[in-house]
Amino acid sequence: MTGSPMSVSTARTPYMTKNRFGVSLLFLMNGFMMGSWAPMIPEFAKRLSLSEAELGLVILVFGLGSLSCMPVAGSQIARIGSRSVTLFCAAIFVPTLLLITLSNTVWAGVITVFLFGGLTGAMDVAMNANAVAVERGMRRAIMSSCHAFWSLGGLIGAGLGGLLITKIGIYGHAVALTIIAAALLAIAWPRVMVDRPHPEEERPKGGLPLTPLPWIIGLMALFSMVPEGAVLDWGALYLRNELGASVAVSGFAFAAFSLTMAVMR
Repeated sequence: MTGSPMSVSTARTPYMTKNRFGVSLLFLMNGFMMGSWAPMIPEFAKRLSLSEAELGLVILVFGLGSLSCMPVAGSQIARIGSRSVTLFCAAIFVPTLLLITLSNTVWAGVITVFLFGGLTGAMDVAMNANAVAVERGMRRAIMSSCHAFWSLGGLIGAGLGGLLITKIGIYGHAVALTIIAAALLAIAWPRVMVDRPHPEEERPKGGLPLTPLPWIIGLMALFSMVPEGAVLDWGALYLRNELGASVAVSGFAFAAFSLTMAVMR
C-alpha cells in the first residue's frame, strides 16, 4: 500500500541538500571576507596615516555603504529573485579587500571601503532571502545554521589573517584571501537555489512600516550589531596598540568572538 497518511507525515527532507549547501557556502564566504578585514585594519590605518578619529569616520563610510545598498538589493530581489542578486553581489564583492589593500590615498581607501560595506550588505540581504526560500522548500529550520556558517567564516578569516600577513605580507594575504573567497563562490554557484518571484503577485508600495513590530525588531538588531561591529572594527587595533600584540595575534579578537557566535548559533 502506497501513499498512506503515515508515510507522508513521517517523510522528512534530507538534512543537507544541494541548495542548503550552496547558501551555507555563501554565508561562509561572506563571513570569511569580513573576518579577513579585521586583522587588516591596523595596517590600513598606518598606511593611510589615519588617526583613530579619522579611522572611525572611514569605518562609518563602511556602514553608509551598507545602508545605501541594502534597499537596492531588496528591490532587485523582489524583481529578479535572490539567486541572481546574491551571485552578482558576491562576484563583485570578492576583490574588494584586494582593492582596499592596493589603496594608497585616503580617498581611494574611502571609496573602496564604501564598496566593501555596500556589497557585503547587499549580499547579506540577498543570501538571507535565499536561505528563507531554501528553508521553506525543505520545511526545516536552517537559518540559525546559516548564520553559524557566517561566524565560522569570520573565525577562519580573522584567525588566519594575522598569520598570513606575518608570513606572506599584506599583499600576499590579500591575494590569498581573494583566491579562497573566489573558490568558495565557484563551488557554491551551481548549488544556489533559483527562486524567481511570481509576476502576478501584487506587492505593496515601499514605505516606512506603520506598525511597531518592525521598529522593535530593527532596534533589537541594531543593538545586537553594536558589539559585533566594535569587536570587528576595533578589536585588532586594540590588541596591537594597547596590549602590544603581534600582527599574528591581532586577528584573534574577532576570531574568538566569531567562535562563540558559531557555537551559540
